[in-house]
Amino acid sequence: MEVPVSLGGKEMGESRTLDISEISFAGSAYARFQIGQTIFVEIDGIGIVPAKIVRTAGSRFAARFFEPIDLKLIGLLAGTPEFS
Repeated sequence: MEVPVSLGGKEMGESRTLDISEISFAGSAYARFQIGQTIFVEIDGIGIVPAKIVRTAGSRFAARFFEPIDLKLIGLLAGTPEFS
């Protein structure tokens, strides 16, 4: 699943979702993020969700949502083949 990601109101492009849970999001993107930055992830069925970058490794990153999201709203469960 590709999702739009923005930083400080600036569109940073698409991120490939590697994993998603109620509290965190892991992705891969051309944009490079720094630990501590706040990003905004647009998730179908939920909307724009703020998250703080907690880990980076090259093009991969992990971010923790400020508030848990309801995975049922997007009809996805972490660990489904779509995220492999």
